[in-house]
Amino acid sequence: MPETPRRPALWVRGLTGWLLAFVLLPACAQPAPVLSPSQQEALPLIGRAEVWVDPGGEMTLAQAQATQGWRTLARQQQFAAAPAAVWLRWRHAGEAAVVELPRTVVGHAVLYQRDDSSLPWRQLEAGDHVHPERWPLRAPEVALPVRPGSGGQPAETYLRLSHADPFVLMPLLWQREAYQSNRALDHLWVGLFLGVVTMALAFMAGEVLLRGDAVSAWYAMHVLTMAVFQLVQMGYARVYLSGGNAALTQASRLIAGTLLAAVSLLFVRRALPKALSGSRASNWALAVAAFGVLLTGLYVAWPQLAQQDHVLRVQHAFYLLVVLSVGWLLWAVRGVRLPYMHWYVAGFAAAAAGVGVQIAYVRGWLAAGHWASHAMLLGAGLEIALITYALNFSARDVLGDPGLRRDGARRDRLTGLLHSSELPSLLMAMAVRALRLGGKSSLVMLRIANLDDLKREHGATAVESALKAGARVIREACNPGDVPLRLDDDGFAVVLERVHSREEAHAMAQRILGLGLQHHPELPQLEQLHWHAAIAHVPRHLKGDPVALVDRLNQLLGQIRRGSALLVRELT
Repeated sequence: MPETPRRPALWVRGLTGWLLAFVLLPACAQPAPVLSPSQQEALPLIGRAEVWVDPGGEMTLAQAQATQGWRTLARQQQFAAAPAAVWLRWRHAGEAAVVELPRTVVGHAVLYQRDDSSLPWRQLEAGDHVHPERWPLRAPEVALPVRPGSGGQPAETYLRLSHADPFVLMPLLWQREAYQSNRALDHLWVGLFLGVVTMALAFMAGEVLLRGDAVSAWYAMHVLTMAVFQLVQMGYARVYLSGGNAALTQASRLIAGTLLAAVSLLFVRRALPKALSGSRASNWALAVAAFGVLLTGLYVAWPQLAQQDHVLRVQHAFYLLVVLSVGWLLWAVRGVRLPYMHWYVAGFAAAAAGVGVQIAYVRGWLAAGHWASHAMLLGAGLEIALITYALNFSARDVLGDPGLRRDGARRDRLTGLLHSSELPSLLMAMAVRALRLGGKSSLVMLRIANLDDLKREHGATAVESALKAGARVIREACNPGDVPLRLDDDGFAVVLERVHSREEAHAMAQRILGLGLQHHPELPQLEQLHWHAAIAHVPRHLKGDPVALVDRLNQLLGQIRRGSALLVRELT
C-alpha cells in the first residue's frame, strides 16, 4: 500500500504565505488615491495622499514612481530638518484645483502632473528659491495649480518639497473658485486687523504727542511690531521682502518674532516699573529684552544664521525667558489693584489663546479649517482692541483733572475731608500717572501729637474741636491741586499729586506745623495744635501695595517724640 504523502507543517505553510505576500504585494500595490475637493472648502491631504521621504534628495521622478513602500500622510507627522526632500502623490479628478501649503517654510516645491500617458510630465516650480513673481500662483503661501484629468480620467500628481527646518506638513486641495474666495476672505480679515492697528496707532500717537504718555509710546511700538509679525507669519514677507531668498524668508520670521517678544516685554516692564514690580524683576526683564535685541541684530547682519541647526532652540529658549519674565513682573504686583487691570489681562489672554490655537494648527493637532488658520490674527486683533480700550479709559481716569475724578467720593462726616478709604486708590492713581507721564507725587501724613492732652484738660468736646481746627489748618495750607484726607482719630494726610521736587512736600509739612502754633477759634484760648509729619514720595516709595506704604508712614510717625528737633521725617 503506497504511503500517503505528508503535508508540510502548519508553520511552514504560514511562513510560505507571508513570504509570498511580501514578494507579491508590492507588485499588486494600489495606485495613488483619487482626490476631488468640494466646492465650499478645502480637502486636507492628511490621511489621503501618500508620502515618501528621500533623505539624500537625489531621487528623480522616475525613481519616485518605481519606489515601493509609500505610506499615507498621517496627522501630526513631523518631518525633521535632515530629509532633503519629501514626496507626496495622489490622483486628481474633477475641476481645476489648487494645492496649498499653509504655514510651511518650503525652500523649493515642484509639482509633476500627467493626465495622459502619451503626454510629457508637466512641471511647476515654486518656493523660496523661486522669485515670488514667477510662482504659478502669486500668494503669500506656496500654492500650485492642479489640472483636472482629461476625459474625466484621474490625473497622476507628484509633489516634491525641499526644506531646511522641521515642519508638520498639512497640504490642502482646493477647487479653483473656492481657493479664490478663500483668498478674498483672507484679505478681508487682514484688512479688519490692519484697521484695528491703524485705530490703535492713531490713538496712541495722540496720547504721546499731547500728553507725553510713555506707556502709550511703548504700546504703539508693541502694536506696530505685532502687525509686522502677523503679516510676516502669513507669508507676505516672502512676497514683498525676501525676493525669493530662502535665508531672508526664514530670517524675517525670526526677526519679527524676536523683536515682538522684546518690545512686548519692555512694554509690560514700562507699565509695571520698579516702584510696583521691584528692581529684581524689572532688571531681569531688561536683560532678557536686551538679549532679544542682540539676537535680532544678529539675524539682520547674518540672515544665514536663521538656517543653522540650533538657532530654533535658541529662539524657543528666548520665548520661554520672555514668558517667565512677564510672569515674574505680574507676580511681583499680585494684590495691587491697577486701574482696568482685568482688561489688560483679557487682552493678553486673547493673544495667548490665538497663539496656542495657531501652534496646535501648525502641529497638526487641529483639523484644517479657516478659523484655525486665522486664530493668531484674530487673537492679536482682539488684544489690540481690548488694551487700547483700557488705555483710553485709564487715561481719562488717571491723567484727567484730579477734582473731576473725586466727584462722588466718600467723605468724613466731621471734617468734610475725603475718607481714609479713598487713599489707596489715590496712591495707585499717582503711581500710574508717574509711570505714564514720568511725573512725581508726594504723600504727607500728619498726626496731632497733643490731642490726648487737650482731652484731659478740656474734655471730649475739645477732641472734636481740635479735629475741626486741624482740618481747617490743612485746607489753608493746601494748594489747589492738593488733596486732604481724614485718616483716623488723630491722623490726616495730604496728597500732593504733582510736585517738581522733594522740597515741596517738606514745605507743605512745615507750613502746617507753623499754622498749628497760631490761634485757633475752635479751641480754648492759648491752646495750640502740635503736629508730627511723615513724608513719602510716589512712585519711589510705593512698592506695590498702598496699604503697606501707609503702614510704613504710621511707623515713622510713631518714632517721633514730643519736643524732638525732627518733627518732619521722610522715608528712606
